[in-house]
Amino acid sequence: FGAPDAVRAKPLGAFDAVTATFLYRNGPDIRVQGGWLASGTPFSMAFQIRTTRALLEMEPNGLMLSGLEGKRSSVQLPNVDAYAEQLSYFQQCCDNGQSPDRCPPEASAAAVKIGLLLKQSVDLDGEMIKCVL
Repeated sequence: FGAPDAVRAKPLGAFDAVTATFLYRNGPDIRVQGGWLASGTPFSMAFQIRTTRALLEMEPNGLMLSGLEGKRSSVQLPNVDAYAEQLSYFQQCCDNGQSPDRCPPEASAAAVKIGLLLKQSVDLDGEMIKCVL
């Protein structure tokens, strides 16, 4: 969706976690929850993408797609270690003297700036912060 026009975030629970909203002038509002949880909390990851026509969910048992008619099906993903793939790609770029195409430094810098804006919003009790990158 690209860089949002504005963000807002509030703390989520007692640990270093937030619920954040990315606001787009002509697009969807995207809500994200996450953070560092209490020691001993098992790692987990999930997401939901809801549209007017379908629901895509990443669950512990895999990626699932549900249509309007209620049919639910599994979406097959490559059986690879995503972290190992990222490191391998980075090493290939270094070995070949190439700038990365997949996550260029500018995109990484923008992600850090958005993270800092989210922190600012948390510090200001969820105030909406315009995103100027």
